[in-house]
Amino acid sequence: MDDSNEEGQELTVTCRNCGAQLPSRQAHETEMRSCPDCGCREQIVALKLCDRISGPHEMLKGKMKDTTLPAKKNPRVEIKSGDELYKCEGKWVHKERVIDKDKDLYTETIVDPETGKVIHHCSEPLSQHRGHGSAKNSGPSTTLRFLGTVKSGLGKHSRLAIPGSGKLNGRPPPGWPPKFIPGSLNILVDDNGYPAGFAEIEGDRLAKLDTGAFPPAIMIPATEISGNTLKPKPGMPRRGAGQFWPARISVSGTDKTACCWLFRRVGSSIKQQLELVSGVVLRKELLLTDGVHTIVDVKFNSSLDHSVNVG
Repeated sequence: MDDSNEEGQELTVTCRNCGAQLPSRQAHETEMRSCPDCGCREQIVALKLCDRISGPHEMLKGKMKDTTLPAKKNPRVEIKSGDELYKCEGKWVHKERVIDKDKDLYTETIVDPETGKVIHHCSEPLSQHRGHGSAKNSGPSTTLRFLGTVKSGLGKHSRLAIPGSGKLNGRPPPGWPPKFIPGSLNILVDDNGYPAGFAEIEGDRLAKLDTGAFPPAIMIPATEISGNTLKPKPGMPRRGAGQFWPARISVSGTDKTACCWLFRRVGSSIKQQLELVSGVVLRKELLLTDGVHTIVDVKFNSSLDHSVNVG
């Protein structure tokens, strides 16, 4: 019989003569009892201590190259899988990362091996991921940072149908989803949550995005957005056209983040709410409720012509 009341300890008592296992409580008695099997009074008391140590830790790395391409365009795929010290929490985690230039894909998942909880997950076009791949050489891109809170919207965008990658006239920009979820996530920009220098641009708050100062990645004519009631009119040929900028929303004070698109129709009366659209339900993806504070980074490329794709 063993005594393992305390975690990590195991106490056993056996007869020295015949090896019979005896009650462990006899180890604490001042007078030894005779073995019930052979009568011997000599005992062997063994205390086993157990402890758990971390490690060893392993990280596997791999690269795939295309021998038909010059060295500066390789590797085409980079894979990283294994254990890594998560510095922000000072603990070992399991990381999976894939960088695929041919598929324009960047994915990274970090999991706590003790709880199985996903600490961080990111899946986005490599061209939109800052600091990797073509994101380093995508031209003179600039980021606008907005600070604001989640707010229930006006309900109008649920009636709009933005064409997905299979229905879009022309080539879609990197990261354009096959299908957009109806509606938008609305972020009410704080009074002091606009980018530096934004106030100097002509226009009323977010109407500045209609001026051409921040070229979108794509513009879709008003007539190609189903349910769009904002139409061109004399003197305003671009009225109602959908402008789209690649964006990333982050929940303040957490690691929660998601890629999306900032959507704004030219001439919209909405002046203080960012309208974010995506191929996933952002509220569910980031566990958002009204009032949650967020950071929205919006990218535009100053080398793009503002009139691109405008009908």
